[in-house]
Amino acid sequence: MHTRLGVFNSDRPNRYGIVFPLRALADALEQRWVTGTPNYVGHDRHRLVGWSHPLGIYLQGGLARLTGVCLLPEMPDEQAALATNAERFIKAIIGEHVGPHMEELRERLGGHLTADHRWIEAGCAAVVDLGLATRVFPDVFSLRDKDGLVPLSRLNQVAPGVFEAGGLLFFAHSYLRRSLSRHNTLNGVFIARFSELPTELNPRIAIDEDMVGLASTLTGTIELEYWWGPKFDNDLAKIPKGITRHQATDSERTFHGISWTEFWWYEINGRRTFEAEEVVDLPSGGIGRTTFGCRFVHSILDGDSELPNHLDGAVRVYDEDKMLARLDRTIYEAGRNAEYHKLWRIDGDVAVEAWKELICHYFRDNHLVGEYLGAAPPGEEEQATVIDPAANPLDLFVPYNLRPSDGVQLHMSFHEKGDEAPGRSVRVFDALRGDDHELPFVDAGVTEIWKLLTRRGEPLAIPPETNRIAFEDMVVNLPIIAHTGPDAAALADTTLAVIAELCEHLAARAQDRLLSFTIGVEFPDREMRLSCAGHLADLQAWFRGGPPPLPRNAADSLPWLERAYAKLNELFPGEHPTRLLHGLLQTSGMLVFVRRFLIPGTYTVAFDESRQALMFHMSVSKDSPEVPLLQSGELQVASAHLVRRSRCTKCNQSYLECPCCNFVDAGVGQDMEEAPCIAAFWTNRKA
Repeated sequence: MHTRLGVFNSDRPNRYGIVFPLRALADALEQRWVTGTPNYVGHDRHRLVGWSHPLGIYLQGGLARLTGVCLLPEMPDEQAALATNAERFIKAIIGEHVGPHMEELRERLGGHLTADHRWIEAGCAAVVDLGLATRVFPDVFSLRDKDGLVPLSRLNQVAPGVFEAGGLLFFAHSYLRRSLSRHNTLNGVFIARFSELPTELNPRIAIDEDMVGLASTLTGTIELEYWWGPKFDNDLAKIPKGITRHQATDSERTFHGISWTEFWWYEINGRRTFEAEEVVDLPSGGIGRTTFGCRFVHSILDGDSELPNHLDGAVRVYDEDKMLARLDRTIYEAGRNAEYHKLWRIDGDVAVEAWKELICHYFRDNHLVGEYLGAAPPGEEEQATVIDPAANPLDLFVPYNLRPSDGVQLHMSFHEKGDEAPGRSVRVFDALRGDDHELPFVDAGVTEIWKLLTRRGEPLAIPPETNRIAFEDMVVNLPIIAHTGPDAAALADTTLAVIAELCEHLAARAQDRLLSFTIGVEFPDREMRLSCAGHLADLQAWFRGGPPPLPRNAADSLPWLERAYAKLNELFPGEHPTRLLHGLLQTSGMLVFVRRFLIPGTYTVAFDESRQALMFHMSVSKDSPEVPLLQSGELQVASAHLVRRSRCTKCNQSYLECPCCNFVDAGVGQDMEEAPCIAAFWTNRKA
């Protein structure tokens, strides 16, 4: 599986003006951190592409984000396993959301259900059975006109395309969903705009004959794939006459399965007539693996005013052979060589701008339509904000460049429990990797934590033969310190207090130092990992007054996050770099200042006696981005040393075992007796 980290949501207003507060983000994490959810291309449940798990809550001053991990299959067996898991997930959702209401639905529907009925979650508890809605709501279907459409004015609409009668729900036609499938959401954007039309236009819509839901279970469905809703003028003269084809980009073909869209103006009986049809790449999963549904609109202009006074939308359904023939013909040549299903219609004078909006929204996800109809370019508020992680050249080499007042970064994540013995222990997550070897290690800074805990009579188990690497920069990445057993939270509080003590001593030296750490706490049903990263000055401010007691269980997590967020907002107000997440967060849930290592073989290293320092020699092109940074001194090369043996300069014992602490005690130093240089890396904080 290919693994990708990402941001699933945040508490900033999104393009629809919706805000998900911290509590909602935490609720999303709580619901799905174990099971995750299937990922579909373009919200189409017939196009499974991967699996995602919410990972944690990332906090910084003024911004809360829900982070997650996406898994993308790379091999056929992985794809097959993914499909199996997705089927199980859907069954579980039906069991969770529909199961408790099945008996009530059976009672309400009486003898209308046949043995072939099946249950479905469609934003409510629902059931699908051939002709079920026509049997349950005969009065509604008696309103159908010659096109099979029902006047909207005669229906009680409780959500776009969802109608209520007697405590039960019926729905707009399933062909108003992606892939013409009930497993996908209705085209709510179009139906909402269609429902706003004045009654004199007599808006009519097709009704799903087969599905009925329980009104008391209806919930809202939000899709966060932004449909930009283009703005139009009221000038039809700008639209070219004849047949025009707009070809889809590779991206549109991939995400929305559209090959092209054709637009055709012609005259009939002296009146200008308009047709548009999209030609799709992929079968419509809701009606078959070899059946293609293509959306289609038809409109007629008034002969005198040249303004629209009729508009309807339909789906043309092609089998495989007819679809192949359609690909070789224009909209004019294809004619009506397809199964035709009318879905909506209006009659009467309609403003051109509204006419264009309806057509554009009906073809949801198809940007070619707005392009053809002369949509104005999206305004700034509609533009995607693209973050270039390498906007600053230094970020290519040092992606975590925090400065004082950038604020403390916090990340809380949940994980399955391990089987460790009760107590406090170091876990080894990091490794230096070469072509044919791997060297697991921890930052040598953990030695200072061990010493400070030992002084308090608190043990810290470090696995025997653990490799400790000293990095010659002003950055410390403490390994995860796990706390297990019934006293896990109390043990973790003590560890956090020790880290706060270390920060206080280091801050007293006014060093330009960065520190990250992760505390693991075993809860009854999971492990919580709290990870923290920041500049020493900011960490000192965060810890001032004492570190906050950690949560004792999952229920305490949200109140803890809310208090932490309030404190971050108070200490570090204003805007802060959002890109830091991409340079810090790991799939383990840990925040780590990841160093970029020089490729072995591209440099040599030697000790310069006159300078009493290691010197690195490399050849780089004069156009390489590191050259100006090296020349200005913004970027340097530092060394990493494997600490095999070191001596305390105060007590003359092994520094790895003595009680003296270099960062805390006066007159204490560490003499590296055997610490070979094993790697070189880029830094802007050379020690």
